[in-house]
Amino acid sequence: MTLKGPWSSRAGVVNLAGYGPARDVRSNSTGSGAVTVDAAEDAVDQYLDDVKLERVEKFSKDEPDWIPRRGELG
Repeated sequence: MTLKGPWSSRAGVVNLAGYGPARDVRSNSTGSGAVTVDAAEDAVDQYLDDVKLERVEKFSKDEPDWIPRRGELG
């Protein structure tokens, strides 16, 4: 089996390469990793009232990212 890249410590780099959208996640018990934005939105919808993911651009290369925000967006 061949795994396709790119590989990066940031989901934004993967998003820029067209393999996303993905979102970085961190946990005290499991360390860090990434999930698809769809999976992150499902988790937010299921467990966090009044929280939505907002698309923002970060870092010098305008990497797309989705950050949690309270309240209605947009």
